[in-house]
Amino acid sequence: MQDKRAKTRDPKGSAERPKATLPKAIDRQAHPFFCFKHVDKSTKQKNYRFVLSEPEAKEVLDFACLMAQHSWTEIEQMTTGGRNGHRKHHEQLIEEIERPPRQDLERRELDRTIGDEPLFRFRLGNKKRLWGFRKGQVFHAIWLDRNHGVYKLDDEKPVRARKKRRQKRK
Repeated sequence: MQDKRAKTRDPKGSAERPKATLPKAIDRQAHPFFCFKHVDKSTKQKNYRFVLSEPEAKEVLDFACLMAQHSWTEIEQMTTGGRNGHRKHHEQLIEEIERPPRQDLERRELDRTIGDEPLFRFRLGNKKRLWGFRKGQVFHAIWLDRNHGVYKLDDEKPVRARKKRRQKRK
């Protein structure tokens, strides 16, 4: 006698299983991939142009390898040393960066690619930043900012004043 129950799953090893889409919550637990397709070698701004010396190339590669060992959640929770450490790596609104880098994004039509999403910046050292944008778990590098050319720090105001401004925004 034939079993009249409907089959609810594919037999083991079937090549036609539907691929599950991962919910966004899992995306934060994913580890980053680094893409260098969109690096800006053509900007006139030398302090953030992505043309690397040999030591800089090694530094960026070593840093990418280190960050790839962490999830995006872990990366976003990393802080600088000290009692009042702040986040090392974080998103930055495009409207908050300096005018020349915004113009570079427009010139290269990356503003269309990025859309309404913020940029993301990795802190490589005291003043050095790796700027780009995220699409899923992929970080697309754009600039290596050697001396705060993309986002200027407000050096005239004490750190406490900057922290108060940030708290007001939240």
